[in-house]
Amino acid sequence: MTETIETTSSEPVTDSLDELVNEAFKCLECGKCTGSCPMVELFPNDFHPHHLLTDLIHNPEKVLSGHNLWFCASCYKCNKRCPQALEFPYIVMKARKLALQANGLGSLQKAYHLISESIPFPLSFLSVCIHPERIDLDPSVIEILQKTYVLDPANINLPEPDLRVAVAGSGPAGLMAAYELRKMGYQVTVFESQSIAGGMFSQAIPEYRVPLKIVEDEVEKMKRLGIEIKLKTRVGKDVSVEKLFSEGYKAILLTTGAHQCKKLDIKGEDFEGVYDTLEFLMELKIKKKDIKNKTITVIGGGNTAMDSASAAIRYGAKEVFLLYRRTKEEMPADINEIREAENDGVQIRYLENPLSIIGEKSRVNQLECIKMELGKPDLTGRRRPIPVEGSNFILDTDHVVIAIGEQPETDFFPKNIATGSDNSILVNPLTMETGMPGVFAAGDAVSGPATVADAIIGAKKAAIGIDSKIQSS
Repeated sequence: MTETIETTSSEPVTDSLDELVNEAFKCLECGKCTGSCPMVELFPNDFHPHHLLTDLIHNPEKVLSGHNLWFCASCYKCNKRCPQALEFPYIVMKARKLALQANGLGSLQKAYHLISESIPFPLSFLSVCIHPERIDLDPSVIEILQKTYVLDPANINLPEPDLRVAVAGSGPAGLMAAYELRKMGYQVTVFESQSIAGGMFSQAIPEYRVPLKIVEDEVEKMKRLGIEIKLKTRVGKDVSVEKLFSEGYKAILLTTGAHQCKKLDIKGEDFEGVYDTLEFLMELKIKKKDIKNKTITVIGGGNTAMDSASAAIRYGAKEVFLLYRRTKEEMPADINEIREAENDGVQIRYLENPLSIIGEKSRVNQLECIKMELGKPDLTGRRRPIPVEGSNFILDTDHVVIAIGEQPETDFFPKNIATGSDNSILVNPLTMETGMPGVFAAGDAVSGPATVADAIIGAKKAAIGIDSKIQSS
């Protein structure tokens, strides 16, 4: 059953259905993949990973023609829990290519319609899940899907807005919560610190994955439902939590994300041409920064580091280095993120660590690094990286991107909103209420960097918690 397929891109892709079936045979049917999947929680009637693997073995044509194939969000939680280390998202990605060739867009359109019934930004959400760039999906397909669904207030039974609720942040969690609260009859105002709404959808996820126009259109449709969005207004700084309560808001939901990037704390980190990862991605997507014929060096080994490195290649960089202080085996990035970066042409340099950033007239042009070797395991269970004495070297570079982790930024919030050691906001897990009565939190501000699906789950829970709090007071 080996097939040569052509996707909607101009380049032929060869995949073997037999290989996918053979991979599926490794499944032990323990259900750990399904139990760890956030998409199962969001769409329990449409998606169960281990059921899909079973169908792939017994009836692969059913899988290729079914809409279930399009619900995997490629979060790799299943891979981390699978006793066989089965790479389910990679199997799904290859199966999607075969499905498009064999059956066209029908099953994808069905999945899109099902998603649009419960999520107000279905195309942005689906684009993040299916990774169109990984299956060579032509941008015109996204435009076709967009035309098949319109979020129209006339089609939704919305009660007249009454009591007021404030939402801080317009990313996936904030928009989802605003939508749920508006359906419950609340007058919702979303406060966004940036000049554009959409959070990571609009600011950091690359254009080739989620086009900015798609995000803008979906945000506009939500505004037509009566949801107010105030830009360039940061809750806690431009307007305090206490002031919002004094203005009549009955509850406040914090969905401010995890946008505070960690620092290397080395010399030259403040030079021109040095970016944190989110700043760099925003420069590429929003400000259209020209990096053609430039050398980019990314520091880090997680998914965000891989995103930055791959984005740099796709936006035209001459060459991209990614420095990681351990080996590939210790890398925290998902397997496919590493594979994609390598396929894109990113030069991953293992066992290397930056010492200082060198510049001329406060602009970076070189990076001083040192070779590393692995010692005994540290508290994370990974072997500790140790500098190799006398192995210093210089790497020429035009830009440095620091991608060693992000955490929530909570300095502007009242002190009685308790936070954990990683700066994440502590909440009642049942209601999502913080230690400050009437203030709730959801999304990455609570979990730390996570998936869009996780953010939506938390947002829905928070909306229910807010409604219960207000109705019982």
